[in-house]
Amino acid sequence: MTCLLSCALLIDQRECTNVRSSSKISRLITLEAMSLGPVCTDIAEQVFLTMGLCLSVELMILNAASVEPDQLGVFAGPWLSTSTHGLLPLHDFTVSMTTTCTYTPECNVIAVMLIIRLLLYHPQVNLKWAICKRLLLVAILVAQKFWDDYPLRNIDFTTAWSRVAPNEAPLSIKDVNALECIFLGAIGFDLFIHVPQYQSFCNELCATVQHRQTTDGGQVSSLMQHHASLLQTRKVKCWYAT
Repeated sequence: MTCLLSCALLIDQRECTNVRSSSKISRLITLEAMSLGPVCTDIAEQVFLTMGLCLSVELMILNAASVEPDQLGVFAGPWLSTSTHGLLPLHDFTVSMTTTCTYTPECNVIAVMLIIRLLLYHPQVNLKWAICKRLLLVAILVAQKFWDDYPLRNIDFTTAWSRVAPNEAPLSIKDVNALECIFLGAIGFDLFIHVPQYQSFCNELCATVQHRQTTDGGQVSSLMQHHASLLQTRKVKCWYAT
């Protein structure tokens, strides 16, 4: 899998530094490559990378018929219907989390990089739809504490979960605390990311979106247009905004 292979360098700690050491992350995408119409570059970048993240997670999820791994069984919860599986609910969940919690969008990128790191450290673990949203929630929680200047409390993510995923089994503050500890232990509390690795991952996300746009019959472009409209309407803080 391209995403996993290109991010294998995440485990190289010889040159690993905190992303915070960079005062500015360079812009990676041109408007011409997005075909999103008259939207500002910041919004277009956020839309493009959010979709790339969802496509990457979708690629990492195995066939739903395979058995849940015991190693991540704690993240699994009862699903009410198979309609919650797929790119559309995954994209809706990611966008809704960002707009509900109003954390900086970079947290989503870091969250998926940390999930990839977990899978690299534990190759016996399989990512499945039944654990996908809870794993994303906890990865975002950890990334938000790591990246943003004003981290949210764990109780805030409990509330966000009930609003963003109302059809899922509820998560108590005790559940969220436990999942956070398990996730941090699984990655060995390794939260450092080298800036070039972050930029390389973003470039790969963009390439993934561009490839999918040519093969999916318009679903990806439609979801991105909706996301861009949402950001413009709600005036959500843009990607890389100063």
